[in-house]
Amino acid sequence: LGLPINYLQPDIRPQVFEEMLRSVQGGSEFIILLLMGAVLAPVSEELFYRGMIYPVVRGYLGPLWGAIAAGLIFGLAHWDFWRTIPLAVGGAVLCYFYEKTGSILVTMLAHGVWNGVMAVIIYFSLINV
Repeated sequence: LGLPINYLQPDIRPQVFEEMLRSVQGGSEFIILLLMGAVLAPVSEELFYRGMIYPVVRGYLGPLWGAIAAGLIFGLAHWDFWRTIPLAVGGAVLCYFYEKTGSILVTMLAHGVWNGVMAVIIYFSLINV
C-alpha cells in the first residue's frame, strides 16, 4: 500500500515517531522509543480501537463492515492524510485477527511486532555499517 503513496507523494513527511527514531542519539534512547512504539502504543491503541470501538461498530454493522469502519476510524485518528488508507487497512486486519481469535492480546502482539520491526528497520538504516 505504500507504493502508490510514494508515487503520488514522493516527498511525504515522516510520521512523528519516525522523526523521533531518526533523532536518537544512542542505544538507550532507542530502547525507550522501541518500548513506547512496540509496547505502550499497541496496548493502548488496541484496548481503545479493537477493545472498545470495534465491538460497538460491529454491533451496528456486522463483522465485515464493522472492521472496515473501525479500521477507517483508526486510520483517520492518526491525522495523516496520505497514510489514512494503509493505516485503515491495517486496522481492519487487526479487527479480523480480533474477530477470529477473540483475543485482544493477539492484536496487541501483532501491532507491537509491526511497530517494533518498523522501528528496528529505521534505526538500523541510520547506522553506518
